[in-house]
Order: sequence, then structure tokens, then C-alpha cells
Amino acid sequence: MVSLKVINNQLGYRNGHGKKRVLVPDVPAARGIFGDAIFTVFEQNDFSKYALNDPRQIPHTHRASLKRIRSDFGPWLEGDFSHLQANGVYQAFCGNEPGPSFAIRDDVWCRILPECLRFFQIMSCGRNVPGWHGACHLDDGYLKDENRYIEAAGGWHDAGDFRKWATSTSLNAIALLIAHRLWSGREAQLGVEEGVFLREALQGVHFFLGIQDATTGALWQAIGSGREVFHDNLDCRFTDNIRESGDERRIWPGWAQPAAKFTTLFALYANTLRDANPDLAARCLAAARASTRFDRATGIDDADHLQWRAWAFLELWRYSGEDGDRDAGLAALAQLLDLQVTDYIGGQQMTRGFFRGEAGGDVFHRKHTGASYPVWVLGEYLDALPAHPEANRWRDAMTLWVDGYALVFAARNPFGLLPYGLYSAPSPEHPRCHYRPLGDRLFFRYFIAEGKFGTNARCSLDAAALAAAARALDRPELATAGYRLLEWTLGNNPFQISTMNGVGVKQPCALSFQMGNIPGGVTMGVFGDEQDQPWYPHPWACTDEYYGYQTSQFTWALAALQTVAMPACAKGVE
Repeated sequence: MVSLKVINNQLGYRNGHGKKRVLVPDVPAARGIFGDAIFTVFEQNDFSKYALNDPRQIPHTHRASLKRIRSDFGPWLEGDFSHLQANGVYQAFCGNEPGPSFAIRDDVWCRILPECLRFFQIMSCGRNVPGWHGACHLDDGYLKDENRYIEAAGGWHDAGDFRKWATSTSLNAIALLIAHRLWSGREAQLGVEEGVFLREALQGVHFFLGIQDATTGALWQAIGSGREVFHDNLDCRFTDNIRESGDERRIWPGWAQPAAKFTTLFALYANTLRDANPDLAARCLAAARASTRFDRATGIDDADHLQWRAWAFLELWRYSGEDGDRDAGLAALAQLLDLQVTDYIGGQQMTRGFFRGEAGGDVFHRKHTGASYPVWVLGEYLDALPAHPEANRWRDAMTLWVDGYALVFAARNPFGLLPYGLYSAPSPEHPRCHYRPLGDRLFFRYFIAEGKFGTNARCSLDAAALAAAARALDRPELATAGYRLLEWTLGNNPFQISTMNGVGVKQPCALSFQMGNIPGGVTMGVFGDEQDQPWYPHPWACTDEYYGYQTSQFTWALAALQTVAMPACAKGVE
């Protein structure tokens, strides 16, 4: 039985946030004796100065009706308090049921950036972190099939254990390097130390350089991911830190993909370090070139590879200034944009602007970490080449994704969520699962069907994409839609649980055997059930498991959204 809850994000709102909402389940306890549903929001500091029902409380109290809404997640009662923009600490009530306190101030999200950074510090490998672990795994790692050792110390642990997945942890470095690019020299505005994003990003540079194969240019996929069989826990352990003692953890054979992600990573490092450390920048540039050769050798031109390839060559051009790098990037971007669905398809007239997985295919671009990287990449091109002849096409593509896809789906549910994926037909692999019809040949799900991956990572990536669109299209109101996606992580969900450790009043019990709950860690988050409704199972179902990319993409989105000026009169995104 659903009980009465007063749901809002458990951190707060920027002053100009255009959709400050409280949500209440549509249950009898939410209504008064005459059937009316009322909510109250009060500013705690000023309200507390006067006696209960004192007339002087009135300016500090907002009381209004809850509106009944129908949505893809059923009926809800929604209360709007977007007009409240004064700095303060607030709390909402429905009847006698309180919601979590929250703040309104323009820098409220800066409160949790130090927590994000603390997560990366605790998860770092080869570094002494008092209270958590000493300098560890200095002897990583051993290639059993080749009977040789490589330099694989450093980087970050992942998933609350001691494995080091290259594909996942690379996003830690990318997010930190992006935050450095956006805020270098202005970190004090965020309440963090100058240079901290770069300093934490450098935790990974020698690790990623060390696990690149000299012959192919590819990167080994994981360290500690298995000893006797893949994904056993025998190498999820501390070692003696002595090279070639026989105690080293093994590097599991296989290459990390997509290769162009690592080209992007190395090129970002090179651009960031070119003045401060030219020698290390040159090593990173050489690694990026080697990664490009491997990427080209794969011959894969799907959306997952093209989005990173377009970004990779743009970063290479930013470093080299060579026409060949620019032209290769533009070619990859053109291929990527050719995958965008610009017409209404599948017997529906509701949505367009999303991407196909590959040319000529009927599978649409989707991934558990998110599929809105193309929108961020478009923002990078518009920033780097604003006067390019194709710039209007890039803006049109970004606008189509925003207005034809993102805002369309955000309006269908009270939490502003976007789909996990679109489908040309329900998947026969999951016959028990409901696929929501849009037309007779187009369906969608908000949640992965029968998959152990939550929503937090892709919500954060969608938020980063909306931040990029807000800047590139000069539409600051889009930041509201972006923040709503982060609010889902911070308790604005049907379960009233904040799935970021250290933030909010109700915390997850993380699936983290080796580390325990980690401050600043964003867990996988809310799953979906067979009927595509929000579902929060037992933590051991992986709802509360850490992977680095969840916190990294949350940090990325937060750093990007904070660059968007939200005037006090900002219009809400409906």
C-alpha cells in the first residue's frame, strides 16, 4: 500500500530554477475532509521566529492546492512553488507529513562538489587515503598469457571493490578534465581548491598510459577482474606492493572499447598539460595517435564509436591545429548526424531528434551509461568552430534533440526522466516486459528491461547534454530540465531516497563489500520493473552498487550546469 510522502530533492534549488515542485502520491491521506489536497512550504528560519498561526508568519509561508496529474508513472499530486526565489531553508508539508528540508540559493549545488571529489580520492589506487586504505596495488599488473609485467599502478578502483575497469574509470578522468576546462582559475566560485579538478584527473594519466598496448594502440580492459575465470573475486584484494613477487593481480585479456573514447581521453590530457607539463603532454598526444590507429582498424561506424571519434579528432585539432585532424572530426560528426532521426517515424507524431545505432539499422542508439554524448559533442564543435559553414546544422540538430525528444519525454512523467531507449518493436528477449507504444512501429522504455543497471548515470549524462544545449542555444531555461535529472538522484523519486552517499536524509546501503559506503558515491539508482515502473529492489540486486561513471557523469553534469546563468525570472520548462 502506498503511504503518504512529501517528495522533493533533498539538497535544494537555484533561485531561478523554473520548476520547483513537491510531489505527493495520490492517496486518501493527502486530502482533507472536503477532498481538497493542500501543501504548505515555509521558510524555516523566519517562520520559527513567531508563534504558530501568528499573522507575522504569513510572508514566510506558501499554501496552495496540489494539482492532480496523470503521467506514465500513474497519477500524482503536484505542487508548484517556483515563485519562491529568496535565499533560505525551506520545508514542505502535506497534512501532518513533512518532506525533507531543502535550501534555495544560487550556489546550493556547490555544497556537494567536495563530496564528489572525495569519492574520487577514496577510490584512487596507489595512493594513501587516510581512514580508507594505504598506497595500494603498486605492483599491478601481470599478463599471464604473455608472462610479462606492465606498469598498471594508479588510476581508480571501481564498483566499491578493487577492480580497475578501463572503460568505466576513463570517464572519471574525462569528467574531471571537463570540469577543469570549464572552471580553471574560477574554482573558488564553486568552493573548491584551485586546480583540484586537474590534480584529481592526473591520478589516472600514468595508469592509462601504462595499460596501452605498444603494438596495437589499444588499452587492456581491466585489472583485477578475474584470476581463474572472468569476474571472480580472487584478485579483488590487496597485494604486497612488490613487483614480480608472484603476488601481482592479473590483467584480463581483451581490449577496452570504443577505442575513440581513449583517443578523446589522451587528447584531453594533452591539451590540458601542454603548457604545464610539455613532456607528459607529448606522451599523451602520442598515445592518442596510437589509439586512433586502433580505432580506424576496427572499422566500426556505429553511433557509439562515431560520437567519440568526432570528439577525439576535435581535441586532436585543438592541440595540433592540423587540417587533417579537423577534417577527420568533421567527417565523423557528419556521419553521426546522418544517424539522427529528423522525421516522425513508426506511425507517430510525437518525437524525433534521437539517433539510430547505425546506418540503415532499426536499432536506436542506447546504452546503460547514456546515449546523449552526441549532444555534448555538438556543443564542443559549436564552441570550437562557431562560424563554421555547418554550424547552423549543428544547432538545428541540437535543437531537434531538445525540443523533439528531451522535453517531449520529460513532460510525460513528474520527474522529468528521459527514456533508456526507443525500439522499433518490443524485444522478443524480454517477452514479460512492457514496451510503451508511441506508434505501431515505435516503442520505448524508461528503464532497461530485466537489466541490473539503474538510471543515475544516464540521467546525469542527459543533464550534461541539456547544459551544453543551454549554453550553445542561449536557452538558460534548459538548465531547469537538467537539474531535474540530477534531483532524481538526490531523492526526488518515488522512494524518497537520495542515492548519493552523504547527501539527503535517506541513504542507500551500498553494495560495496571491500569499501563500505563511500562519501560522494552515486550508486546505480532506481531500476524499472517489468511494467516499466520505477522499482527499488534489495541493494544486492545492484541498485546500490557503485561504478565510477555514475559519480563522474554526475560531477560532469553539475560542473556544466553551474556555468549556466539562471536569472531570477527564468521561465520554467514544462
